[in-house]
Amino acid sequence: MTLSESTKKVYEANLNKLARETGLERDANEKWLNEHKPIMTYVHSLTNHHTRKTYLATILSYARTHNISSKAIKIYEDAMMDSVAEVQHTYETNEMSEKQKDNWVSQKEIDAKVIELRKALPTKINTYPKYKQLTIYLTWLIHSILPLRNDLAITKIYNQLDKPKTLDNEINYLMIGGNEPKLILNRYKTQKTYGQKMLELPKAINDELQNYYDELTAFSPEHWFITRSGEDAPLSQQTFISRFQSVFPGRKVGTTMVRQSAVSELYKVSPEQYIKEQQLANIMSHSMSTGRLKYAKILPQDMEKK
Repeated sequence: MTLSESTKKVYEANLNKLARETGLERDANEKWLNEHKPIMTYVHSLTNHHTRKTYLATILSYARTHNISSKAIKIYEDAMMDSVAEVQHTYETNEMSEKQKDNWVSQKEIDAKVIELRKALPTKINTYPKYKQLTIYLTWLIHSILPLRNDLAITKIYNQLDKPKTLDNEINYLMIGGNEPKLILNRYKTQKTYGQKMLELPKAINDELQNYYDELTAFSPEHWFITRSGEDAPLSQQTFISRFQSVFPGRKVGTTMVRQSAVSELYKVSPEQYIKEQQLANIMSHSMSTGRLKYAKILPQDMEKK
């Protein structure tokens, strides 16, 4: 299987950290991966099931393409099978992990935080720290209504009147003003599946973006929604994530958490209902998502009473 460039970067970062944490040294042939005892000690120390699974996927990806002993590979493969089962169990029960419980944020908290960020904005946005404060507020405003991933890190903003004739399909765009303000998603995680997506910008978002359009473009003549300090270029994913998470001190609230909160509050499925759906899906030999999307129908009110 060919790895994407983004996956390769994640795997490289994982291996570098794994080597540091275990005190082992990477080499051209990755022979250090034969040292399965300290490596597995570190992997087992990871409390998040998904993180553990990602590290094992990283290790196996490199071990299978280098001259690593069959014994070490077997140990990693067995651990991977256990890890997959653990992750599957969390999906089946749909219970919050301890980490999620510690960091959970409700939609009510998010909305209150957006108001707090708005009130704290300076009157004049004339320095980069003030500009940074503004973009953090606008980012959270957008995410409070449109729970995206980290897509705004690689996004440009244009008023409909001064938008370019052609758009780069490797960049996302906030098109504000006019009759149809929208967010155009060209570059996002599931782009290969869904292609370009156009999301209507709610009035609350469009109005604020128009209100601060001059300030945003003053700091970025290239029209990046969020630009770097001293360089008119988009933020790195890591910097975007770091800034996003800075809003709730003491809690690690990222875009994934906001997305989980939005979905959880929309569905509000009780543990008992979840178990019933799971049992029925098992009997019908399909997934729970298939049951909801394909078989479940919205009953007219008169039929519900029968």
